[in-house]
Amino acid sequence: MKKICRLLTAVVVCASAVGALADDITDQIERGLKAYGAQGYTKAIQELQFALAQIQEKLNTGYLALMPDPLPGWRADPPEAQTAAVLMGGGTQVSRHYHNENGQEITLEITIDSPLVQTLNLMLSNDSVFASDPTIKSYRFDTYHGVLRKEGATREISLLVGKRVTVKATCQDIKDEKHLESYLKAMDLKKIITIVDG
Repeated sequence: MKKICRLLTAVVVCASAVGALADDITDQIERGLKAYGAQGYTKAIQELQFALAQIQEKLNTGYLALMPDPLPGWRADPPEAQTAAVLMGGGTQVSRHYHNENGQEITLEITIDSPLVQTLNLMLSNDSVFASDPTIKSYRFDTYHGVLRKEGATREISLLVGKRVTVKATCQDIKDEKHLESYLKAMDLKKIITIVDG
């Protein structure tokens, strides 16, 4: 019973984020609610899980559009979205990989509703973390706070964007983080908050 209630809550949350839903999704939700009312709990779970997957697919389409086009001199793979099980609290991660002719790579990641948000918050509120690890330091990009990691020829910037999102930019074989900052500038970070909070 608790599983069904959590699933109903997840469907309502996702439905609110998507806004006006297509008829096939609302029909699916109604079938799930009807089965639930008739105490057909297994059927209710199946119907609602299918509706939830459809809603998540719509959300992911919007998230994928947040990834910027490759900057001059770079090419990019198609963006990808991965969603962990909602009831496990894994969240959604959108990523895109960029390459240039020198064999250098940059990866952008947007992570939504993940424990990573709390982890980064804790790091930023605890100065001892930076004192104990010389490879990281507090970092600020525009109005966003985060962490910069420098290790060998790898650079990694992690930012808190709103209350539910982290944005991470990582580069390999590049000792200057200016390339990462160029890609962060190409991202509409305010739009990320708008889409996620809907």
